[in-house]
Amino acid sequence: MNIFNPTDIDNDVLDKKNMKNSRVTNNNGDLSFGTIPRLNDNFPKGEIHLKLGDSGFYSHNHHEPKGAFGLRHIWDKHGDELNSQNAEDVVKFIESVLQVGAEVIIDPKKSPNKPLIVESNTGMVVVDLKEPQNEEPFYNIITAYDKKAHPGNVMGNLEL
Repeated sequence: MNIFNPTDIDNDVLDKKNMKNSRVTNNNGDLSFGTIPRLNDNFPKGEIHLKLGDSGFYSHNHHEPKGAFGLRHIWDKHGDELNSQNAEDVVKFIESVLQVGAEVIIDPKKSPNKPLIVESNTGMVVVDLKEPQNEEPFYNIITAYDKKAHPGNVMGNLEL
């Protein structure tokens, strides 16, 4: 697994499609951006991670974007609204949202099992649960934006 610090990420790194599952550290050099507590049987306790990601593609069959996630997606699709000039700015925004006590919610209209949304006074981060073999479950950051509220049920609060 490749690991990048935000200051090492530029367009050349982001353009490498074979690197999309590489992990990105927070600005302190840690892989974890926080911990979602055990919420119920469907949601175990797990750290929040950011991957380099992908901008995704538009699915004409489903009439919506598909496959977008991580730093690349956030920078491409939400960078302007977040005033992000570089990868480090995106990470700073994510860190500002993922504070201890931020609310973790589920939108049951979309699915009772996802997406999980962490919201704070700064904005919102959407994550999904990953349970890879030979690795502890973790929550992968799909996107982040400056919207400060989303309908749903509060399931818990972010931990360290």
